[in-house]
Amino acid sequence: MNDPGPYRTTFSDLAASTTAQDAFFESLITFMQRHGFDGVDLDWEYPVAEDRGGIPADYDNFVTLVRRLRERLNRTGRHYGLTLTLPASYWYLRGFNLQGLEPYLDWFNIMTYDIHGTWDSTVKAIGPYAYAHTNLTEIQFGLELLWRNKIHPGRVVMGLGFYGRSFTMKSPSCMAAGCEFTDGARGGACTGTPGVLSAAEINELIANGATSVTDTTHAVKIVTWDGNQWVSFDDAETLGMKMDYANLRCLGG
Repeated sequence: MNDPGPYRTTFSDLAASTTAQDAFFESLITFMQRHGFDGVDLDWEYPVAEDRGGIPADYDNFVTLVRRLRERLNRTGRHYGLTLTLPASYWYLRGFNLQGLEPYLDWFNIMTYDIHGTWDSTVKAIGPYAYAHTNLTEIQFGLELLWRNKIHPGRVVMGLGFYGRSFTMKSPSCMAAGCEFTDGARGGACTGTPGVLSAAEINELIANGATSVTDTTHAVKIVTWDGNQWVSFDDAETLGMKMDYANLRCLGG
């Protein structure tokens, strides 16, 4: 919704208008009842973020939207789940009034993936440098912001990404995390999109001779091939590291 186009400000407009919210709530509940859903997850990417069509008023307006939605769902006479999706990126997480939102939610879903990608080239604070998009060190930075806002770990569910973010590196002599990239890596045979590869496509590359290295510090796999192609992803080993991390800190799931 927040990509450039006619719907870029839809979330902000909705959060700013109780009249629009009322219309949305009725439509949403009708849809949920018709199709047998037991809850709804709100995935606004991202409130307040100027580069994603956000405005400063989103910070408090989102709380109003979620509070009123919780009240409307309660009036249906049954308990519908209400969750909210959060980015692991500290930069975008700052736009969420975590303490204000928490009382109305069943839990937070935190997207511990897509922390990096080809879009980094347009971010002044990062630049065109390849980093793993499921880097556990950076995931921890995001989670620490939740803890500083007194969010209980049991109310947080860690989302995992079953795909990789890929790059075409600028120099074959610099293929480590932190080296410069020029663009997304070539699209896969199935996904067909530069800059992203499915786990199946990555596993096929490994089977055909690509080099795979485990970064135990950041709990990711780095795979390189054809001299300048680079992708980070999670396999059974690194997903296990992330599960161990979540369980050790008593996350909700």
